[in-house]
Amino acid sequence: MRLRSLHLAAIAVVVSVFAIGSSAARAQGVAISISPTDSAAAAEAIAAGNYGAELTPPQGEVSKGSAAFMRVGQGAIQAMPADVIDPLVTIPLPSWGPVDLGYFNSLPTTAHTLTSTRQWNVYLGCPASDQTCWGNPQQFIADLNASKFIHVADQYVGSNALKRYPLASSYFYNLPASPPVSPVNGTSTVAWLLSVVGAAAALPGNTPASVTGPGNLYHLFFNQGIDVCIDDGDTTCYSPNNLSTFAFCGYHEYVDFNAPYGRVYFTVEPYQAVNGCFGPTSDITSATANVLSHEIFESITDPNLDAWFGTGNPIDNLGEEIGDQCVWLHLYPQKLNLLHQAYVTQNEYSNKYHSCVDKP
Repeated sequence: MRLRSLHLAAIAVVVSVFAIGSSAARAQGVAISISPTDSAAAAEAIAAGNYGAELTPPQGEVSKGSAAFMRVGQGAIQAMPADVIDPLVTIPLPSWGPVDLGYFNSLPTTAHTLTSTRQWNVYLGCPASDQTCWGNPQQFIADLNASKFIHVADQYVGSNALKRYPLASSYFYNLPASPPVSPVNGTSTVAWLLSVVGAAAALPGNTPASVTGPGNLYHLFFNQGIDVCIDDGDTTCYSPNNLSTFAFCGYHEYVDFNAPYGRVYFTVEPYQAVNGCFGPTSDITSATANVLSHEIFESITDPNLDAWFGTGNPIDNLGEEIGDQCVWLHLYPQKLNLLHQAYVTQNEYSNKYHSCVDKP
């Protein structure tokens, strides 16, 4: 199926200013809506099984062990070969811990991780048509990109270059007349993603190839009151008011579209200041940042669900990724930038230290 291309005349653009470090950067706000072509292409990709996702469970589900960290789509049927450590990655002695991540690919880590990528934010269901319903995730991503914390991932991706996960110069929001309707199922989420990718490709200087693939990571934020389900039967969901289907607080995913887009990486970020996830709080930015950082690190180190995750031997952690090993633990303020607020976030797992850490 040939996917549509958006005309610039159909894109509403606003400009906002937000601080990054000691300077200011301009971010374009681009209005989007789902077209029938988006919906059809999304349904085709999901029906064909051209996707894989890994879910971050609510706090109460973690006690179930690796079973709580569900993998769906192609990730659910993935073979689990013997643990292989990439020779490009140097881990000092002692070189093994019982919950260390294994590398499940024969190719170098640089081929199956995100060594550098641009991050695009998508705000869905916010009356202000911007990030304010989730605090300040733009600033958090900018601060994380410039921090020591992000370099915990270096040991897994084979790179220690600085500032290699920047925020894109544009963000996206739904047209006020076309908000997401709760619950948003898996196909609808992918349709929103496709509308964003088309809008990004239509921006000056961009092409379909330049806004897809491993150089781009999209974050879809859903506002308070919007349930999100990974399946189309609405049985595996972020649904804090319906515990029978409440299975995740966020997830990261890849999906393969037909030409001209190919593979696209994204995360789903429901509203986090609810029981079961971060919990009710006035610090909405930290609530958002906690699962957002979790999904960013996992997208970087296991984007295709075939790179770094737990081996299941000798500990019950098969399939658990860098963030899962530390999820809902060690939540304390981290000062990523001296000029900005401290963010209360989890640590990430380090094979180097065999522990949950906040620095490389």
